[in-house]
Amino acid sequence: MYLDDNNDTFPGPCFSGARASYDNNSGTELIYYIANYLGSPAPAFVAAAKPVIVDVFVCPGYRRMAPNLTSMEGRKCYLLNDDVDANPGSRVPPFGYPEVGGAPETAPLKLSELNKYGTPTTIFAITDVDKLNIPNPTVTWWTDLPYKPVHGGVRNELYFDWHVAAKRAW
Repeated sequence: MYLDDNNDTFPGPCFSGARASYDNNSGTELIYYIANYLGSPAPAFVAAAKPVIVDVFVCPGYRRMAPNLTSMEGRKCYLLNDDVDANPGSRVPPFGYPEVGGAPETAPLKLSELNKYGTPTTIFAITDVDKLNIPNPTVTWWTDLPYKPVHGGVRNELYFDWHVAAKRAW
């Protein structure tokens, strides 16, 4: 639905760590763009002081396994695919990427551009997140992550054709 309403362009630019909460200042988060498609109010109608948590965007496994979980506000609970190009010399983030540290903003791809890198059935869009697929403890939200994949030895991946498949974590 988002693609239909936005000229076949994916939501973004977004950071690769995706959270389930948003407010009217969360324009670098996937949930900001898709909240109203999940039955939540559009960001323009949400005050910055009172973030909305979109419960359908939270994996129950994450809720069970995340350390020190008292609220989902601000917690990264998924990981967006930030490079659909198999070429190691090129990085193509399908959801774009915000301007950071002087690096220019990258615009999100159109669905037709994704086909240069594979098919929507073979490229994942979103995956579960844990300390094993974010191994860098200097990432500011690393301490919020589950210690291991929340579905045992697999992570669930949502593909661009919107099917979900389990993928071995190791």
